[in-house]
Amino acid sequence: MNIVTIWMSGEDGRDYEVGARLSTPAGRILAEARAIYTARPEPATRTQLFHFSNDGGVLLDLPEPGQYTVDVLLDGMPVHTFPLFVVGPPEETGENNDDEK
Repeated sequence: MNIVTIWMSGEDGRDYEVGARLSTPAGRILAEARAIYTARPEPATRTQLFHFSNDGGVLLDLPEPGQYTVDVLLDGMPVHTFPLFVVGPPEETGENNDDEK
């Protein structure tokens, strides 16, 4: 899973800790990443990519369906939060079609 943030402005030359955090429906932190953003004079911007995986590669296991939370962090504090809705695989109904006699 990838999260992309775009940062701009700030006190010129100051370093900011930016990041992203993914929490389970129960509120447990599943993944978190941080980086340093050094502010530059406007109109400079920085795009930051955060990649989350459980296996060190491309896979991220979301252990259960539900509403996960993604927090965008600035100096360790959430500045933006949005939901990530995860649905499970379709369940087999197990219905019997004996009514078609």
